[in-house]
Amino acid sequence: MSDNPYAPPQAAPSAPIKPLDRLEGPTGLGGWLILLGISLVLGVLVRCFGLLQNVGVMTGPDWTALTSPGGAAYDPWWGPGIIIEIVMLSGLFALNLYVLFLFFTKRRRFPLFIIIFGLSNILVALIDFVICSLIHNFPEQAKGALTQAIIQSVVYTTVWGLYVTKSLRVRNTFVR
Repeated sequence: MSDNPYAPPQAAPSAPIKPLDRLEGPTGLGGWLILLGISLVLGVLVRCFGLLQNVGVMTGPDWTALTSPGGAAYDPWWGPGIIIEIVMLSGLFALNLYVLFLFFTKRRRFPLFIIIFGLSNILVALIDFVICSLIHNFPEQAKGALTQAIIQSVVYTTVWGLYVTKSLRVRNTFVR
């Protein structure tokens, strides 16, 4: 400190600012991240198959049977339900591709978007369940599968959400 009262103030010396301690701990797409990467790749394939299956229903003879009054399996909710399913699957497919891109390019936004992706899966599963509950002739066995999908989505989102927010490997890997 200077004895001159008119001298500009001086900052106290401080410790040098250290970048994130990226070297202290595991790094790279290894460990548990391998399982997460596999699930993201498989998710793209499953959603692609689901989209093709639903579009096939819209273009085939099943569409008429499900959506035409007097049809064998007619219910007024089949048409909107299938269309809503296609829109939701398309959105999840696009989000899945984006999360996969963030994963393999090791982007900093990946942890946030994997949580958004998981929450989106839960929301889609809940909407599916509600729509299918409105369809009177929807098979009970399929409703059980929808309940299982909701539970799986909640577990997936909880496990991976906690992992990406707490893991040193994730913090050290997704830095771009």
